[in-house]
Parts: sequence; structure tokens; C-alpha cells
Amino acid sequence: MAGPIGQLSRLYAEQAQEHERAAATSERHYQTQLNEIDGAIRVAQAKGDEAKAADLLQQKQQLLIDQADAKASADAQAYQDAQRAIEAKTLEAAADGELTEAEKEQLAAMEDVAAAKQAAAQQSLDNADALREEARANEEATAAQQRAADDADRNARRMASVISYAGEALDQLNAKGKAA
Repeated sequence: MAGPIGQLSRLYAEQAQEHERAAATSERHYQTQLNEIDGAIRVAQAKGDEAKAADLLQQKQQLLIDQADAKASADAQAYQDAQRAIEAKTLEAAADGELTEAEKEQLAAMEDVAAAKQAAAQQSLDNADALREEARANEEATAAQQRAADDADRNARRMASVISYAGEALDQLNAKGKAA
């Protein structure tokens, strides 16, 4: 179709292709960054630098969240593109007159694809939310572990102080016992 509806259909198709290319590029970008962080984690662990490894693991977790957000956004865009393709096909069919059986079947198939893309977008969004919740739980667990370690350190220092005082008291008793 060479008219305005045909131009609209081509525009929508070109935009959908551009969105797919952008999503693929984004995925490759995140995968490259994840590979680099994984390598840096292995190096830090090999050197015994646990603090650096822990920091890199936190960076990796944030990168996974960012990647999941980008995927959710790309999947939502793919759903919108599928909806626009249905819209354009409906306009094309309506411009030709009554919908043929083949056009109805094609539109039904396109709607099935759009529904699958919508489900994929929701699943990606749920995955991103789950990663965020996991990161929040990890942060809370790390904070709790740090508080427990701080409490244990304080208790150990108190116990050392008590033992030192008891040792001094025992030394004094021994000295008095020898003097007597």
C-alpha cells in the first residue's frame, strides 16, 4: 500500500526494527560489563582481597538490576510495537474494505504475538523487581552481620578487660599471699 496508511505501516515496522537493534545492543553492553566484573571478582578473590571482591559483587548485583530494568523496558517497547503493527494492519484492512478471513486470521495471530510480548514484558518487570528485593535483602543481611560482628567485638573487648582485671586481682592476691 503506497498511501499514508502504507507509510504508517512502514514507519512502525522501521521503528520496531530499530527498537530490536537497540535492545540487542543494550543486552550485549550489559553482558560485556558483567563479564568484566566477573573477571575482576576472580582476580580479587585470587589475591585474597575479600573487601574488593565484596564491593565488586555489589556492583554486579546493581548491574544485574540495571540489565533487568533495560530488558523490561525493551520488552514493553516490543509489546507497544506489536500493538502498533496490529493498529496499522487493521487500518490497512479497513481501507481495502471488509476484512477477509485471511486478514482476520493474521490479525488474530498478531494479537497472540502481542499478548505473548505483553506477558514477557510483565515477566521481565517481575524479574527486575525480584532482583531489587534480593539486593535489599542482601544489604539487610550484610548490615545485620556487621552489627553482630561489632557486638561480638565489643563483648570480646569487655571480656578481655574483665580477664585482665581478674588477672591483676589474682596477681595482687598472690603477692599478698607470698608476703604473709
